[in-house]
Amino acid sequence: KECPPSSAVDIEVTVERGDDMKYGIRIDDQSKLDLQIYEIEEGAFQKYNESVEPDLQVTKSDYIVSVNGIEDNCEEMMQQFNTPKVTVKFKRALNFTVILDKSDTTKKLGIIVPKPMRNDCLAIMKIEDGLIKDYNDKCAQESDQILERDRIVSVKGRTGSAGHLKTKMDSMKGKFQVGMQRPHPGHLKSVPR
Repeated sequence: KECPPSSAVDIEVTVERGDDMKYGIRIDDQSKLDLQIYEIEEGAFQKYNESVEPDLQVTKSDYIVSVNGIEDNCEEMMQQFNTPKVTVKFKRALNFTVILDKSDTTKKLGIIVPKPMRNDCLAIMKIEDGLIKDYNDKCAQESDQILERDRIVSVKGRTGSAGHLKTKMDSMKGKFQVGMQRPHPGHLKSVPR
């Protein structure tokens, strides 16, 4: 029996915004290290989504890998959205959970986050001594670790603003679950237009 095709983990999309149309995506650039779709609104990307199968649609939490061939420079990638046509490479978010143990309530998390914190995830900019580093030191593989540029999306199954997530993590005691996101590993799939 043949397995059904898997969903694309990477897609490349070319869209044009008309004279009276916006692109219609809100982008989280709070870490200044990567860009992630925060919301899709009325506009060119919503129109694109209506024209393709669900596994090829641009979705909230997708990471932007490049815009018009520019990558690894968030500021320049964002400037490309001022042009009338963009070709964007997206990488799906990989969602995973970790269990942290904060038995020692005096131990700090040991993460540096953007200031001000915005949107509904907590971007990890740097990991220092603390709870997260201790967790990472116990992981057998790097893929099991919490990495710089990962995003915290829930604490004990609860979502909220970045500030709320940080406060919740700071106040936790004992073992607790943390929902995480990072760009999904995989190959790029170009979408014909």
